[in-house]
Amino acid sequence: MPRVRTWKVPVGLWLAGLVAKVLLSLLVGETAGDWVGGTLGFLAMVSALLLAREVSRENSRRREQ
Repeated sequence: MPRVRTWKVPVGLWLAGLVAKVLLSLLVGETAGDWVGGTLGFLAMVSALLLAREVSRENSRRREQ
């Protein structure tokens, strides 16, 4: 069964981090917003890098064939 690769996960994590940062900064405090927003942003970056690496490997395999 082929794996589904999509950019929705990194983009969704980034948007969730942005919304969480703004809301928590307004409602709780700047520090809470920074921590949660930063964590979700970091997860978005890592998932985007992993996805890009997988796509790059797949493209190089196709070129070799």
